[in-house]
Amino acid sequence: MTTDKTLKTILEGMTLVGEVFMDSIIHQLTQTFDMRYGLAGKVVEKRGTKYIQTLSFSINGQKQENFSYLLAGTPCEKIIERNNVSCFPDDLQGLFPDAINAKKLQLNSFWGGAIHNTKGEAIGILSMFDEEPAKSVPDGEYILSIFAARLSAEIGRLEHFNSLKSKNVQLLEQREEILNQRNLIEKQKEHLEETLLRVRHQEQRISKSIMSAQKIQESILPKERLFSKLFQSYFIIYEPKDIVSGDFFWASTVKNRIIIVVADCTGHGVPGAFMSMIGNTLLNKIIREQEIVDPAKALELLDSEFKSSIYNKDTQGHYGMDLGICVIENDNNTRKIVFAGAKRPLYVFKPTEKIIEKYKSSRRSIGVVLKNETAFENTTLCLPPNSILYMGSDGLEDQNNVRRKRFGENNLIKLLTNIQEQPLSLQKNSIKKALQEHMKNTEQRDDILLLAVKL
Repeated sequence: MTTDKTLKTILEGMTLVGEVFMDSIIHQLTQTFDMRYGLAGKVVEKRGTKYIQTLSFSINGQKQENFSYLLAGTPCEKIIERNNVSCFPDDLQGLFPDAINAKKLQLNSFWGGAIHNTKGEAIGILSMFDEEPAKSVPDGEYILSIFAARLSAEIGRLEHFNSLKSKNVQLLEQREEILNQRNLIEKQKEHLEETLLRVRHQEQRISKSIMSAQKIQESILPKERLFSKLFQSYFIIYEPKDIVSGDFFWASTVKNRIIIVVADCTGHGVPGAFMSMIGNTLLNKIIREQEIVDPAKALELLDSEFKSSIYNKDTQGHYGMDLGICVIENDNNTRKIVFAGAKRPLYVFKPTEKIIEKYKSSRRSIGVVLKNETAFENTTLCLPPNSILYMGSDGLEDQNNVRRKRFGENNLIKLLTNIQEQPLSLQKNSIKKALQEHMKNTEQRDDILLLAVKL
């Protein structure tokens, strides 16, 4: 559920009170965060031992009977001590080995926010938990803090109401208190409406800016017609994680040679996109303008130019890129390939041997400051026609599945080997299908780029 929809749902439930309101909060929370269990509870003390007494409890959206449980050793205790909103997205039993219910229910993830009294002291907990790892929820902490604040106000209202009732205060005073609470709710509703409007306008501005950045980034990438002109067939799998990408590819012809580059910059999204723009500019300068066609030398110059562009005496070497450069020279019967890489290898299919062979890169990134830097080295190959070169970022290999297992290099090589009977256009579809099956029910964790060309 989006932040807009969530805030609308909160607004719709603002006029509810009492137990119905608490049940509504738990129901909306578990739906929004896609969690199986949800509860609201208050700290009580029995014979010097603290417990949580639930005020509302549900499983799979169904209301359950209230109960109490020991507070010590639980994530609820940690959040009440911190007096904040927190998420433990995975390995809940490992983090809280003494939590009996977590072990009994095989819980794996937890969201929770402290409930406060009028002095700002933590007096209870609003929480959700599940057997599966927690899913990413945009503005999750912000949303939960709003629910917790509203529930705090409602609990405060109920306690005050009961206190007045126990003292046999006149009905008029009780009615006045309820009206005051409703006025407070209306003010909170107005505040949320204003917040919702600001969030919507902000999202529109950010979305428009990112879409403009996407068009700019796409304009610097090599066009499809260039690859069609240079190679008999090819494919490009280019899937940014966040609209714009820190991965990019580059191609050109210099001195009767074809040069292709695949790069993976630090980060993704807007920061990664800025890095890719710098990398593209420097490659144009070094290879196109200075006509440096020796891959190892080009990498050395790229490393030097990159550090000069990014760093000064006040900054540290935390930015960089991993990439591979292939220089292709055509002959009548063979193709001479000179390859050098910065932490990105080259995979080659040789039709005469029917295998995928990996050519390693130097264990050094562009732009990373090291005490003892090893020189970049060239690898020279003579390949027959119909050989295929594969170059890519680490995004595909590092993509996890629902069990947090990586796709992995071995799996990629095996997949490439098994689909060699297919033309490259179908290979692209097979790879994308295998990737989608692997990452089913998970989110893309990084930019993904894989380029293949047939000589």
